[in-house]
Amino acid sequence: MKTLLGTLILLFAMQTVSTAQCSVNFEKEYKDKLEGTYLMDFEVKNKPDSDGITKFTVLMREGSKYIIYMTNPSVPLTDIKLTVTRDEQYLKLESDVNAAENYITYNLKPKETGAYHLYIEFRDKTIKSCVALALYLDEDK
Repeated sequence: MKTLLGTLILLFAMQTVSTAQCSVNFEKEYKDKLEGTYLMDFEVKNKPDSDGITKFTVLMREGSKYIIYMTNPSVPLTDIKLTVTRDEQYLKLESDVNAAENYITYNLKPKETGAYHLYIEFRDKTIKSCVALALYLDEDK
């Protein structure tokens, strides 16, 4: 009985550790590698009962250049799509994939101050994973 209980506890602990491994702390892991001033980061998990899209709302200032970094240690970067809108208008994003460091950058320079909606979508709806998203403010406006 003790062996069975010990095995169950070990399996639970392994599940907890493997779930926690998809977490990425952008500020700690990428701070010295990335340009700009760190603002915030988010963690997105695709839930089985969802449409695969997660929405965040962020306030951005007119004329400032924002750099959005995304990484996912669990799935290919090409399976993640980022869309940014303001007042139901899509914003054009310039993107660049850094395969060696496993992240994508998106550059954004808002023309108006206000709330912007960031939609993160997993192309493969069956993926139950996470993605870290970080916003940086490029100080060279």
